[in-house]
Amino acid sequence: MFEHHENDDFEEYIKERKKGTTETDVEQRIEERAKRRRGKLNGFLCFIAGMAVSFVLVYVGFVIALNKGGFTHIFTSGNGSKLDYKKIEEKTSLLQSIIDKYFLFDEDMTKVEDGIYAGMMNGLDDPYTVYYTKEEYKALNEDTEGKYSGIGASVSQNPKTKIITIVNVFDNSPAKEGGLLPGDIIYKIDGEEVTGTDLDVLVKTKIRGVEGSSFTMTVIRGDEKKQVDLNLTRRSIEVQTVSSKMLNDGIGYVAVSQFDAVTSEQFKSNIESLKSQGMKKLIVDLRGNPGGLLDQVVDMLDYILPEGLVLYTEDKKTETEKNTMQKTRVN
Repeated sequence: MFEHHENDDFEEYIKERKKGTTETDVEQRIEERAKRRRGKLNGFLCFIAGMAVSFVLVYVGFVIALNKGGFTHIFTSGNGSKLDYKKIEEKTSLLQSIIDKYFLFDEDMTKVEDGIYAGMMNGLDDPYTVYYTKEEYKALNEDTEGKYSGIGASVSQNPKTKIITIVNVFDNSPAKEGGLLPGDIIYKIDGEEVTGTDLDVLVKTKIRGVEGSSFTMTVIRGDEKKQVDLNLTRRSIEVQTVSSKMLNDGIGYVAVSQFDAVTSEQFKSNIESLKSQGMKKLIVDLRGNPGGLLDQVVDMLDYILPEGLVLYTEDKKTETEKNTMQKTRVN
């Protein structure tokens, strides 16, 4: 009984009904209204299409401008090949404001700054790329020099109990002369108990020190757990990184614990000693060796190998540095 018509045709529709317009005329007017609706829809679709084309053109122009170097003061390259220092500054400033507002303790700004540099290196995801602080770099050099001012003993720490034990006592060392024995447990240094102290901290702050200075080490010895006080005087110590012995059938055995600045000369000395004992064959044991100085490795290989290329390094620009044996030194 009811028919739906658009609002703009409503008044005309009422007039038509009152005049008794024929069914044919009504169908013609319905067709005309349908044409007008299709025209409006087509116009709207054209508008949308025009907007889409305009967006594409603007985007293409924007990309071209970027590729030609435009807007580089605002944006960084899309492949992440450059750091956006402005963005970094803004973010670190934001983080600093949060720290100023909420961090409970005083900041050590030197440690914070070193942490930023360390984080940058860590972001490379390369275990062989590391940032060292001034103190860490100094300690690294000391560790690879092969010489230090101490007592001449090697120690180890139980990871569970944190007990620190003497593993080896070097010959002709202050430790040997002072009566220190393998198996002794370090209990006190100058009367201060050090059980549970981190091994590196103990060695670097309590045992090593100025050459000629003295201290008292209290150790627990034997099954009786007897406390023994030892007076030890620090002096320059050369780390023994190479040891050797003769095996059966003229086989010489050399063990290299690490590659320090003194390792090459110690290696040569041990080789000559084995040769004097009639060595015909050689075993070089590198098990457990953590590495060290590359130049020491090259010098050692130069001593036992014939002429020729032993290794080379190549950088990202494919520039190559070669290490070649100069001559045969051991027949």
